[in-house]
Formats: sequence, C-alpha cells, structure tokens
Amino acid sequence: MNSRNLDPQSVEIRGVRIPYVIRENGRRRRLSLYAVGGALEARVPPGTTRREIEAFILRSADWVLAQIRPGEEQRPRLTADRLSDGVEIPWRGGRAVLRLGMKTCVKMPMGDGKLELWLKSPADAPKEKIRDELVGMLKEEADRVFNACFTRLIGDASHLPQRLPFRISITSARGRWGSCSAKGSIRLTWRMMALTDGEIEYVIAHELAHLVEFNHSARFWAEVGRICPGWEEAEKQMRARKPDELLHDL
Repeated sequence: MNSRNLDPQSVEIRGVRIPYVIRENGRRRRLSLYAVGGALEARVPPGTTRREIEAFILRSADWVLAQIRPGEEQRPRLTADRLSDGVEIPWRGGRAVLRLGMKTCVKMPMGDGKLELWLKSPADAPKEKIRDELVGMLKEEADRVFNACFTRLIGDASHLPQRLPFRISITSARGRWGSCSAKGSIRLTWRMMALTDGEIEYVIAHELAHLVEFNHSARFWAEVGRICPGWEEAEKQMRARKPDELLHDL
C-alpha cells in the first residue's frame, strides 16, 4: 500500500482556524475526513488538490466544528486505559455509568433516566480484560438493537422483499458506521451503541437503500427517504456529535 503524509495545512470555518493533515493513499478512491486525537485528517486518493480538499471540508463544516474546536475543553474520550468503576460511557445518545466487580453483567436502570452497566471484572482487573467484557456487552446489545431497528424499517422496504440482505453482521469498524456489499451483506459496527435509535435507523436505511441503488445518486437518496423519512435530521445529529460522545477510541 503506497501512502504519504503531506505538510499540515489549515482552513478557516466561520472565523475558526482549523488545522488539518493530508494523508494520501494509493488505494483510496474517495476523499474522507476523520477526527483523530483532536486533529482533522483528510484521507485522499493521489492527485487530490488542496482546493478540492478544502471545498470538501467547508461542505462538512457542521461536522468539522463539532469534532475539532481548538482551545475548547471537552470531556476526555473513552479509551481502554480510562475504564474504571464509576466512569461514564457514551450510551444510546446519552451516558451510562460503568460498575465493576458485580455478580453479573447486565444493564441496570437506576431511576431518573440513569443507567448503570454492570460488569463482573473487579476494579483491579487489567484494563484490556475490562474492555473485552464491556465490548462483549456492547455487541450483545447491538445485536438486539440492530434487529429491532431493522424490523421497524422492513415495512418501509417491503416493496423489494426479494432483495433483503441475506446476512447482517456486527463489526468493530471505526471509520464507518455500516457497509453493504454488492451481494447484499450488511455490516454494522457495535460502536453505534453510542447513538440513538433514530440515528441507527438512518444508518440501516442507508445500507438497505444500497440494495436498490449501489451508489449515492439522487435515486439512492430518494430510496433512503422512502425507508427512513426525516433521515436528514438524524444525519445532522450524528455529524454534530463530539468525539467524547462516541465509542470510536474504545
């Protein structure tokens, strides 16, 4: 794989100077933006011009400003080395509290809308052991939530029952919420447990629409709207999420 990093650049968005790094990769076919460690990365195919990159950044202004705000204090991102009893976990559009050394692994409602995630790992367990147990719980919850969201959407995709996916699998992907193969297999990341049902349904609708239009044409977006009316609000909400509201670093 041929890749190279170009010198840091910056672009002004609504009076805020945003630095970014260009990472050029010979295997890439399209431009994508990532927030990595509080910095903005533009990962691009060879030959992409800075003008094209900055135009793309400006079109993504809402998302960029939500992720990268120089000088603005944020809660620390959730990483494996921060897992301890009492730490807050991004959960279903809000927060949950991690509790260690419990007799069982379970989600425990505590009243007033609060939720605790109970794990068997003791407080002095290795961080990777705690992480593995937490990820196992997140995957189990993802399986339940994804199936419930998928079932709710099927009625709006029933005009093409013969093209429903033959397989839905859960992944640990960080760079994308979901994907759909040309053969109809849909893959969704368990990291969406940080999102609300509405946001998850938008992602699933996006992938279902690829069963009809394997592209991002106007017909594709019309299909997304048919399956998930009002998807624009869910997408806007997702783009506005800050890094500390996500599970990308776990």
